[in-house]
Amino acid sequence: MGGAAVCGSGKEIAAEGLGGERALGMRLRPYFGRLDYKYIAEWVNDERTHGLWCGNLMPYPMSEESLEALLEKDAREWDGHGFMATENDGTPIGFFCYSVNTADNGGFLKFVLLNPSLRGRGYGTRMMKLALKYAFDITGVDFVGINVFHVNQGARRCYEKAGFVLQTVTEAVYRHGDEVWNRCHMVAGRESRGRQEGCRTGETLCPAHRPAVEPEGDQAHRPAYLYHGSQYRFDVVIPHEASGERERESRRAIYAAETVDAVIPFALPIRWYPDTPDGKRSFNCQNGVVQLQYGSLDPHGVGYIYKLKSQGFEKIDGWQWISLQEAVPEEIMEIRVGDYLDRVVFSEEARAINDFLYGTGEMKE
Repeated sequence: MGGAAVCGSGKEIAAEGLGGERALGMRLRPYFGRLDYKYIAEWVNDERTHGLWCGNLMPYPMSEESLEALLEKDAREWDGHGFMATENDGTPIGFFCYSVNTADNGGFLKFVLLNPSLRGRGYGTRMMKLALKYAFDITGVDFVGINVFHVNQGARRCYEKAGFVLQTVTEAVYRHGDEVWNRCHMVAGRESRGRQEGCRTGETLCPAHRPAVEPEGDQAHRPAYLYHGSQYRFDVVIPHEASGERERESRRAIYAAETVDAVIPFALPIRWYPDTPDGKRSFNCQNGVVQLQYGSLDPHGVGYIYKLKSQGFEKIDGWQWISLQEAVPEEIMEIRVGDYLDRVVFSEEARAINDFLYGTGEMKE
């Protein structure tokens, strides 16, 4: 979704018990266009605010009809739904849209808006925490993404306080007058109401070479440390759903290996394209080479290797270990994509995507 942010049940969700703090009285209810449009129009009161809120997805000045068309398009393409945040007495104070991508069990927030008279008083952070409460507790997603323009520092701080962590920055996606704005993609994991953690649904590690013989008997060899690769940086590694070829490779767990080299493919920031809830990504690895069929890989990006104590991990085959409990890393190592590009083979389709995003700027057929 190109739009950035400013900070289907009919039931209301109350903001109670969020992160152990007493929330300002706040509830969520569905957005009703004929009733609520006047609030949106009042809060989006200049062209810059309009751009920060929805980018170029709707002409300025907006009308009730253009907003309705945008929300209908979002519902049709992304199954998005609009929500109003209200005081306990029903007074509207904010708005956002939310959708779920069932393919990777992730949520996405967009068109986030707060009554400007309430900014700087904690309302935005509480609204975001309430949105995350709905996403995790009601829709059951593993992570939630959001986009925000880099110039919108107030909104970024608000999202960080709610538990979102910056993941990627896409440069020069929108122009406002003489300004060129970058898009920041942020993600909150399931446990982000108490701390910042990992996000995207994981895949089972792919080894340089999978041993043909499975281990027998007890854990005969247990190294002191294991390694976990992720394109995300977080303080605590948490178990999440993996998608492997066999049942034991598709558990909700932390997957790790005995060497750094084995987990590098999963530290490379291979992204979905487009980078939205319904984007696609496909890659595998063989003999230490990553084969990227579809998706993007920023040549200037970074990834992370987590050094974990092996205590609590169980070996499930000749090279993979899993843990069902969260783990605090002993060390976090940052790797640069540019140092490992010789291990990546791009399909024609993936090469065209990467040329478009990071090279020529033209998408070749």
